[in-house]
Amino acid sequence: MFVIKGQLFWCFISSLFFVALISSGYAAEEPCTAMDPASSPAAKAALYIEIDEATQQDLNIGGNEYVSTIRLNGVYGAKTPEGIELTFGHYYRMVDPREYFAFESETASPFANKVRLIKPIDRDGPTDSVMDDTLADTFSLKCVPFKNKTITYWYTVYLLVKDVNDNSPQLSAENVYSAEINELTPVGTILPIKITATDKDAGVNRQLTYKFKEPVDSMVAEHLMINNDTGTITIKKMFDFESMKTNNNLFQVPIIIHDNGKSDQLVASVTLNLTVIDGDDQMPEFDLPACQRAFGGKCFTPTYNADVENVQQNIPIYFKSSGGGPAMQIKAKDGDSMAAKIEFKISAVIPSKFKSSFSLKVKTPTTKADNGYYTASLSMVKPVDKSDLVGTVVYITATENTPRGLYSVARILFKWNYSMEEKEAEKSARNYNSETLSLIVVVAILAAIVVFAFCVLICILHRKSSNFKMNGHVNEGMSL
Repeated sequence: MFVIKGQLFWCFISSLFFVALISSGYAAEEPCTAMDPASSPAAKAALYIEIDEATQQDLNIGGNEYVSTIRLNGVYGAKTPEGIELTFGHYYRMVDPREYFAFESETASPFANKVRLIKPIDRDGPTDSVMDDTLADTFSLKCVPFKNKTITYWYTVYLLVKDVNDNSPQLSAENVYSAEINELTPVGTILPIKITATDKDAGVNRQLTYKFKEPVDSMVAEHLMINNDTGTITIKKMFDFESMKTNNNLFQVPIIIHDNGKSDQLVASVTLNLTVIDGDDQMPEFDLPACQRAFGGKCFTPTYNADVENVQQNIPIYFKSSGGGPAMQIKAKDGDSMAAKIEFKISAVIPSKFKSSFSLKVKTPTTKADNGYYTASLSMVKPVDKSDLVGTVVYITATENTPRGLYSVARILFKWNYSMEEKEAEKSARNYNSETLSLIVVVAILAAIVVFAFCVLICILHRKSSNFKMNGHVNEGMSL
């Protein structure tokens, strides 16, 4: 009896649950009810709209990017039991939905209620700040079932405006930057400029990449590198001012900035005018036509010849280069373009006993004809016998008056200056001595051959004499 009553009880409960389930399913499909459940039993269902930002041109072309579904049961505008009426409420924060959206519905199955963007909307705002962006908004929506207009449903609609890559990078300054860099600036130094650009878009559309524009000049590629993320430019190899004598050492470096949009990347461009200026890295150079030149054709270690016949006390000495040419005095100037003052001194004399016998006077360049050269006038201030002066070497140091104090050294050789006749006589004497020496060598070789032959002959005769004596002893033995 109790078993039967228990079974009847559970059948009754199951029937009630089934009826409730059917009722709930039917209620879920009632016009104006939300298709998606609320986040919690106590919460109210909400609606969500996602739509791309658009210009009027975009709207004229049209597309599904500007349509979003309203997930409500029922059919908008239908005059049937499934029909619903939709209107926007007066509540909104930034976007008035009554101006920006229009309702639509799919007339074929599956039915869907939609809103279409009908007015341009700019998600990014007038500046690159996110504070004036139209990222999201909320507004109210009223839904009334056609079959029972006494019922009203109110929903909060959450609008999300999606970004479109429609903004090019914007420069914060002019599109031309200028900078100067000393050739001695070390590797790793960042140029004193800041190329800054911004983009009003969002996400990867806002991220920027900085590059040297292709094709990159070989000099730029060799000496500079650019940070693709920040736009900072760093020296990766030191410049050489003296080897760059082109266009006043001015380099125009085109730089492009593009966003990282997945489809079309928008681009901005700037130009960097980089001027390389001279640094103090060259020693003073001398003015000597026959000098053996190096380092860009500059003379740093010349040799001057002084004729002792022309050396007179307290009279400036004029010199000739080893390659000949007119007589001259020692001249030097800064090897760099800074034209630093040059100071001369007698750094050494060989033999050293003559060091006090010489003095220097320096003349500063005053005219354009001087070409920036300082002149060192060497004089003998104490009497020295000319025969003793032959072979003397004087070293003159030219030092630039700069913090680095770079210097070069010139050498002066004192010797006799032979005339052409004396040179020819000396040459004939050398030729004569050469012929005499050759004759002596030939005679010596012949004499050596004769002596060798004589020695060989003596050896042969001696050997024969020894054999004769030995044969005589053998005969005497046999006769005994």
